[in-house]
Amino acid sequence: MLPETDAEGAAAVAERIREGVQEYPFVGGEGIPTVHKSISMGVASFPEHAEVQSRLIEAADRAMYAAKRAGKNQVRIAE
Repeated sequence: MLPETDAEGAAAVAERIREGVQEYPFVGGEGIPTVHKSISMGVASFPEHAEVQSRLIEAADRAMYAAKRAGKNQVRIAE
């Protein structure tokens, strides 16, 4: 939730988070290898993409799944 932020601004914040997760190594314990993770994120903005909370969440969810279908590890803004 980023009040007073438009979709492009929220996508920029999401992109910085995505990059941080991608760069952060998750170090395992003894005998457990270090792994690198990636995330896909969807962004939706009120009232551009929906005017009620449930529809806004659905729009962000659709955008996230579009990011996953497009190859994962990216941020997508709702259509």
